[in-house]
Order: sequence, then structure tokens, then C-alpha cells
Amino acid sequence: MPLTKHHKSHISCSEAEPDHDCNPEYATNLMKLNSDKSFKDAQNVYSFWSEEDEIIGSNGVWGRKTSEIPNSDDVIVYRNKKHHALKTETVKDQYRAIVYGLY
Repeated sequence: MPLTKHHKSHISCSEAEPDHDCNPEYATNLMKLNSDKSFKDAQNVYSFWSEEDEIIGSNGVWGRKTSEIPNSDDVIVYRNKKHHALKTETVKDQYRAIVYGLY
């Protein structure tokens, strides 16, 4: 049975098979905000995440990385940091990004 916005299912769109009808509608305000390339939360915006984050999990919703801030200047992905370690063990990288840019 196709997944539609009216069909109640425990399968998320990120888990849907290619033949499922899964075209979720993003919230109107989020779509507008995220599509505006001139809007940024700060002068420099960086997204950090880890592939081993036990809280975020697969880090994907509707084909997007949930940890990626729209209009980020750059992204850094760690392979082996747990959720809380990402914040506390990457302070030097965070500082470097803010002061000098990532690379």
C-alpha cells in the first residue's frame, strides 16, 4: 500500500521503499526559511556531526541530514564521536572554525 500524508504508518519517509508514494510536505515556514540563500543564522555557520551519534541515529529525515544547518559555510563530519563527545571533544575544531574558518 502506498504511503501518503493521510496514511497512518510507522514507516518514516526515510525508510520508505522507492515504490512508495512518499512526498512529504515541509512546513511552509521552514521551506521558505531554508530556501532563502541570503538568510544565515550568523555571519559564519558551520555544521558538525558524527556518524556514530547514538542519539541522532541515522541523521536523516526526508532525504536531508538533520544535523546540517541550511546555508552552512562548511560541514565537518566525525566518524567515531558519540553525541555528547561531539560537543566536548571538538572544542578546538569549533574555535578554529569560528576564528579562522574550517580549512
